[in-house]
Amino acid sequence: MKMEVILRWILVFSVMSGCAQDKMLHFGAGMVTAAIVTEMTDDPVAGCLAAIGIGIAKEIYDSRTHAPDPWDAVATGFGCSVTILF
Repeated sequence: MKMEVILRWILVFSVMSGCAQDKMLHFGAGMVTAAIVTEMTDDPVAGCLAAIGIGIAKEIYDSRTHAPDPWDAVATGFGCSVTILF
């Protein structure tokens, strides 16, 4: 399990190294959300749906105070890709 977590983070940072830090944080939040939900439900699709839902919910929340960035929601949703790969 520990090696799996290390491999996930290596993949995340190598893929996201050229992206803005904010998008990396969104990607990480999606990855963690998907991993937790997948672990709890044993269903990677549920994990991805949770990551996508969290991303959309966060942007709806942000719209109360400033213009939401739909690419933040996309980055959060893509966090589930790491969960599916491993």
